Amino acid sequence: MRFYCLTLLLSIFFLGANANSSFSPKKKLKVNWENQNGQLTAQFWSNNQLLIPNIHFGISIDGKSLNSFDILNTDQSSFSNSWTPAWGKQQLIKNEYRQIKLTTKVNNTYSVNILFQIYDNGFAFRYEIPKQNTLNTTAIFSDNTTFNYPEENTIWAPNGERPNLGPLKINDLPEGKNIQTPFLINSSNKWMAIHEAGIYTQSYFLLQRKADQLHFEIAKSEVKLPCETSWRVFMVADKLESLLESNLLYNLNPPCKIEDTSWIKPGITLWDWRANGAKVGDFKYDINEESYRRFIDFAAEQELAYVLFDANWYSEKGPQYSRTNMDMPELIRYAKEKGVGILLYIDRKRKGDNNNWNLEDVLKTWSEWGAKGFKYGFLRSECHGNRQEFVLKTREIVELAARYKMLVDFHDGPVPPSGDSRTWPNLITKEYCHAQSDARKAFTPKTFVTASMVNTLAGALDMNNGYFELDNLMGRRAIGQQVPSTVVSEAARTLIVFSGLTCIPDHPDAYKAKSDLFEFIQFNKGTWKQSKVLQANIGESIVVARQTGDTWLVGAANNKEARNLEIDLSFLDKGKYEAIIFSDTRKTSAWKNREAYTSKTITVNRKSKHQFWMAPGGGHCMILRKK
Repeated sequence: MRFYCLTLLLSIFFLGANANSSFSPKKKLKVNWENQNGQLTAQFWSNNQLLIPNIHFGISIDGKSLNSFDILNTDQSSFSNSWTPAWGKQQLIKNEYRQIKLTTKVNNTYSVNILFQIYDNGFAFRYEIPKQNTLNTTAIFSDNTTFNYPEENTIWAPNGERPNLGPLKINDLPEGKNIQTPFLINSSNKWMAIHEAGIYTQSYFLLQRKADQLHFEIAKSEVKLPCETSWRVFMVADKLESLLESNLLYNLNPPCKIEDTSWIKPGITLWDWRANGAKVGDFKYDINEESYRRFIDFAAEQELAYVLFDANWYSEKGPQYSRTNMDMPELIRYAKEKGVGILLYIDRKRKGDNNNWNLEDVLKTWSEWGAKGFKYGFLRSECHGNRQEFVLKTREIVELAARYKMLVDFHDGPVPPSGDSRTWPNLITKEYCHAQSDARKAFTPKTFVTASMVNTLAGALDMNNGYFELDNLMGRRAIGQQVPSTVVSEAARTLIVFSGLTCIPDHPDAYKAKSDLFEFIQFNKGTWKQSKVLQANIGESIVVARQTGDTWLVGAANNKEARNLEIDLSFLDKGKYEAIIFSDTRKTSAWKNREAYTSKTITVNRKSKHQFWMAPGGGHCMILRKK
């Protein structure tokens, strides 16, 4: 890690407009706090606009509700540095904030600190519980923090494997219903998202509406003292595009704990599961060595990083044993010779299997075989609804994987991403979304566009975009419904949805048949020099640009309405660029003639305006190479 402009903990007292205010470094945001008769509250301002009128603080520990605060001390400090992620949306991330630490005595008994960090693009707070005179361990029963909100605001939120919630008014939410985050809010001229950062030891939170307030709902969590909660985060921006570019969640996590990250290689992985049953001439893709070798050979030819072999590759004896007529150690050796890494699927849910295996024994075996990582399915079901156990098992698996130098991709309702890949960059992606390949009954062009602006606020997602054979999906074993998309939109979606591991679901022959368009996907190495959201119209369309070396990629996707857009190419460096453009045809839509597209090559520069048309449910792709 390289650190720059470090000003660490310049401890001074009561900076800001008055004794109960503090500003972000460039004074874009302000937090006010006050304590009246033990009721500790805060307000969140953006310039002169009040965004959060009243945050009421409170927490329940040791079976007691703590809500009467006495502030004993107030410290303020400044912090500024820049850090280089192991992989990410950009090469260098600025981390600059003001910090306020309120040392309090609560209910005249318990010591509790409240820590604020104020950035120019949001603020966060968390509770710190020091050791108490009579307590070394305790339980956090609930987070009693509540806050008010303007009723006229419009909101969106994730909704599991169903279409996202929204657009709704906050009062449209049922009282007492758990709502996932990121919780996206649009007021008249501001965008805000509520999420969580640094989920490591306790239950993650969900939001609940109670009358005219929202509160953070957590599950009971046993803790050792001292302890700290995760960060409760309020991200803010004037435009949705800026909110989507935020690195606030990553900044709120500890620095990387893996000393040597050279083995952590993001990139593209082929995936066999949704290709099963596809026919190419006399050949049929299946779960067998012949099919697996075709995947490996294609990955090697196209210089793709990985191939992921999903369920059913191992026998009923457990994941240290290949199924009959399959030699996984030999397949991994074969792939290694060709420069391709193998990722393996694992879960304890499959009936009829020996599921009493020890994960460390499995990873030791896989490491000896030469596997590079794994996809973990259905971890939530192992934890039987215990949210703290779910968090702790996730952390245990990630750290164990790091010990064996393996990447991890969590599927099937994982713990929300929370910027934690900064600390453990082997945590390469999560299926914290309405994934295209697992829930097509509710996956539409509109739900993709909405999820690309809601779920992606949380972090890297495995959404399984990238089908190239859209007209013959119904004959495959794991396909229950056509994918409503166009092939150009499918390519664009692999760029729009950021992930350290871009998992593409089609078979090699489908990609070979459209090799010119597949080149757009090949540029995605999972880590970028820069990323920009050029346009974001929630539920309608999105345009994203990412830079690798001297090449920029631009991907756009659309809802069910045909659309003309114009983008400004001023983000390019000086000089001329060769622009290879892939477009839907005028006869294409997400429901008819899905695989038709056109391509052309033109010359552009940073003064160019690029106009394009997208079909209903369609997309647009550009490769911009510096001349």
